[in-house]
Amino acid sequence: LHFDEAVNASTVSLTQLSFQDAPSVQNASFALHGTAHTSGGIGLNGVDVPKGTLYDPTADEVSAGNPPFDTLKYATWVKIRFTIEDLNEIKRLPLCTSSSIVGSLNRTQQDCFLIITSAAVSDMVGNPVSALSDGIAQKARQFIADMTAPRLTNFYSLDLGSGIIELHFTEPCLVSEFDPRYVAVQD
Repeated sequence: LHFDEAVNASTVSLTQLSFQDAPSVQNASFALHGTAHTSGGIGLNGVDVPKGTLYDPTADEVSAGNPPFDTLKYATWVKIRFTIEDLNEIKRLPLCTSSSIVGSLNRTQQDCFLIITSAAVSDMVGNPVSALSDGIAQKARQFIADMTAPRLTNFYSLDLGSGIIELHFTEPCLVSEFDPRYVAVQD
């Protein structure tokens, strides 16, 4: 994030930042949570999240300074490293992607916009940032679409009674593209 004056990086409140698919939300929006599940439980989209699964870092990281991002307290640039959970939810929704998937809601290069509340960050003397609300969301100057293929990380369970197999991947997968003909269980 780039601001027109120096902000206090320690005042960044990630829960006050949201992504949406257009200047005025059309199909999808997501507010950052800033923390990840580390003790198991139900994830953001209703999927059980086993303890200790891929959530590193366990909280979004904020750094400030001039690129390549020093560790300054006050700067006009702020860099955020998302938790895996926040990042995967953005990937799961039709947000910030250049992929073209037939039948998807809004998969274009124009679907990466940010809104922030005035509580998102303060300047050096404590003045709050000017809010960017729905209708005036700011488009990303640049984003790099996800080009990494999902990878199987865990063969979590196989229930021969119900015929259900549970597989965990490094990121959300398009369920309609999953082809069980290519899955083999062997000893």
